[in-house]
Amino acid sequence: MKTKLSIVVGIKIRMLRENLGFSQEGFADHISFDRANYGAIERGERNISIQTLARIAVGLRVNLGDLFPSLSEVEKLL
Repeated sequence: MKTKLSIVVGIKIRMLRENLGFSQEGFADHISFDRANYGAIERGERNISIQTLARIAVGLRVNLGDLFPSLSEVEKLL
């Protein structure tokens, strides 16, 4: 289910991926993830597990917390 928070996290993931020069398909392959499911994550259409978030963070070479907006932004989104 799409939520404001999942959309914002998806946008943040997409920006980080693009900064590394990966296409959506290329990054999904890089982290051994199905492209269609990965695309749904970037669009905020999936409520994903911590395991999947960690896998994405490792692939992006960022800390897990870097995938989330600030606390004040989260409060506005909930």
